[in-house]
Amino acid sequence: MMRYIVPVNHSTSRSEIVQWAAAGVEEFYYGFMPDTWVKKYGWEVCTNRRPYPTLPHLTNKKQLREMIQWIHLSKAKAIFAINEHTYPQDLARKIVEMAVFMQGEGADGLIVSDPSMVMLLGAAKVKIPLHASVGLGVQNVEAIEFFRKLGFNRFVLPRKLRPDEILSLLSATPKEVEFEIFLLGEWCFYNDQICFSSHGHGKDEFCHRKKCQGQTSLHSMLNEPYDYAWCGLCLASVLRAYHDRILFKIPVRTDVFKSSKIIGQVLKMRGLETMTQSELIKMMGCQQRYCAYEFS
Repeated sequence: MMRYIVPVNHSTSRSEIVQWAAAGVEEFYYGFMPDTWVKKYGWEVCTNRRPYPTLPHLTNKKQLREMIQWIHLSKAKAIFAINEHTYPQDLARKIVEMAVFMQGEGADGLIVSDPSMVMLLGAAKVKIPLHASVGLGVQNVEAIEFFRKLGFNRFVLPRKLRPDEILSLLSATPKEVEFEIFLLGEWCFYNDQICFSSHGHGKDEFCHRKKCQGQTSLHSMLNEPYDYAWCGLCLASVLRAYHDRILFKIPVRTDVFKSSKIIGQVLKMRGLETMTQSELIKMMGCQQRYCAYEFS
């Protein structure tokens, strides 16, 4: 059975968490941006690289505690995202205070992009396992070895990597190293770690243009019902031999898409790992125009 990590936000229900955990979700990740932060700094200065006013985040301590409790009762883990590229010095202190608070509330992992945060978290005696965010841009074995020495035990791989490059990384790293790999996610001309743009999700937005310029029809099983074009479900088959080291990520953590419905739809698709890539493409009616990965 494939293992998943999916986001939760202030609208996620307890029943959704229970259902998703039963379908293979082992971890739930979240951002926390309380009203006090928004009033002081504005929502544009984000705690977790999701510069939206409310929906991608948990927004108060009561809600946060309930969510972590629901997740733990479902035998899953709660992962806290503090994955902006970098934080100004005064805000970095606030983020560390948040991480200390999350440790007390039972958070099971931290998603981190800024390497300097590692030293600050260590000085504050935060012992939560560190996950290297996609924003850290880990793309090769040397980077993995370097960041493991800093304390990272899991790596979220960039969507810029081709499936054959992902396979090379998996085969060249020790079995205890874990990875998160995006099953969905918008294709981008840029690498996440060097992109400081805000996405507008407009039809003419440069970020949305691939080798399919001029095409108006989208070819993805998520497009018609959910207005979500990008898909990487073929990786379930390609990476079959390494599923014990992978959590597949469904990163619909914005207020643009029908996030909970997309998560539910993907989790319904049991047995993806037993199908060949060509079988998956045929099943989804995919023409590989809006694939989240470059397969060649």
